[in-house]
Amino acid sequence: MASAREYFRMKQSSLREEEYSSQLRSHRRKRFFRVFCIILAVILAAMGYYIYSNNRTYDNYEMISDTKREDDDSTIYLEYLGNMLKYNMDGIACVDKDNTLIWNQSYEMKDPMVDIYNEYVSVCDNGGNKVYIFNKEGVLGEVDTKFPIKKMCVSGKGTVAVLMQEEEINYIDYYNKNGKLIAENKAPVEKTGFPLDISLSQDGYKLAVSYMIIENASIQTKLAFYNFDSVGENEIDHLVAAANYENEIIPKVKFLTEDTAVVFGTDFWEIYQGTQKPKSIHKETLSEEIKSVFYDDKCFGLIYKNNGKDNPYEMKVYNLKGKPVFEKSFGFEYDNVFVKDSYIYMQNSAGCQIYNMKGKLIYDAGYEDELQSIIPVNKRKKILVFSNRVLYMRLK
Repeated sequence: MASAREYFRMKQSSLREEEYSSQLRSHRRKRFFRVFCIILAVILAAMGYYIYSNNRTYDNYEMISDTKREDDDSTIYLEYLGNMLKYNMDGIACVDKDNTLIWNQSYEMKDPMVDIYNEYVSVCDNGGNKVYIFNKEGVLGEVDTKFPIKKMCVSGKGTVAVLMQEEEINYIDYYNKNGKLIAENKAPVEKTGFPLDISLSQDGYKLAVSYMIIENASIQTKLAFYNFDSVGENEIDHLVAAANYENEIIPKVKFLTEDTAVVFGTDFWEIYQGTQKPKSIHKETLSEEIKSVFYDDKCFGLIYKNNGKDNPYEMKVYNLKGKPVFEKSFGFEYDNVFVKDSYIYMQNSAGCQIYNMKGKLIYDAGYEDELQSIIPVNKRKKILVFSNRVLYMRLK
């Protein structure tokens, strides 16, 4: 009898354990399902907001601040780390969105040229002998060149390349961010040609130079890549790669990253890639002459005329592999075009337009005052620089 009772107690205990285990599994499944639904809802909400925010259009704005300009209208304003960089013949200054001074540097230059790469800024006097190098905290170094400056560029590490010319000789000097000379190169114009453009890579080691050569009434362009790292030390004049373009002119060459450069000809573009010795990976020839180019570290674009009456311009945007991102016809008569944080900005003295990376026009506005530049702060906040005032606004 005792053994029977013991058997039934064990049986009931086993049933209770099974029932508890079943309830526990059911509770865990329900909890997992609730958590899964919450995570899914958050993901869908985030995706919805991302799609909405990136495709949202704006037809008005609210003013955050409106400040009267104290400088003259010859002062040029540029975007710099969410702030403003302004310069003229008397000096350069970095100010915040409220026009509060962060740093400045006075100088006397007849024709100042400015280049910006990430947090580094360089300014020089075109045809002069002075170069200043800055970061977000102010001046880092200055250079007095031996010969008149023709071209200058800064890298993402603050190194600076200066191309000079004197008595039919081209000189290239390479400086660190404090203005110390690292390397120098010279070659006769008869050999290399006349320099059209230069660009340093993000890491500061590679330099691209476009030279125009006129010989026997014909024109050709020589594209040269120099390497100031250890690889270039083993090459003559640090030259690691070169290409010749018969009957072509290359007015613009630009390193977009450490290892990707884009060459813009009058009617073609070409991508070069390489960590040490860049090589061509893609080239495309156009039926029309290129009117404008724009770029950042994720894409590049170009604008040329088409045969449309209402929309006489064509805009094409590509990724860094040369794959098309979008193509768009438009009729806005712009003076300036650039890309920033996946938005394309076009501006003239009377207004501006903003496109997203799907080619959708998200903002189109005209203004009574003369618009000189537009400076993006973030997706919605913009700074508009007019000839008489600086407007800080939020799109809505």
